[in-house]
Amino acid sequence: MLYFFGKEENDLDAEIVGRIIYEHRKGLKMTQKELANKIGVTDKAVSKWERGGELPDINILEPLAEVLKMSVTEIITGKNKEKSVLNDTYEYEGE
Repeated sequence: MLYFFGKEENDLDAEIVGRIIYEHRKGLKMTQKELANKIGVTDKAVSKWERGGELPDINILEPLAEVLKMSVTEIITGKNKEKSVLNDTYEYEGE
């Protein structure tokens, strides 16, 4: 299993997690505000996650995964059983 860690051992890479959230949200044709409303956070929080500014709170991961139609494991590892859940190219475009 592939884990994305930052500079410190066992630190998740916020940019990778943000990229996963962004790609899956866009794939579901959902705005940041729509995602935020579904999981009880602000659209500013979603924006921070997607830009890699911070990670979602652990209490948000399960509802987030449910809305994005993926598992918590896929969000934090970047992989499902068969392949990477990330696209090869990525550019954050904001909302």
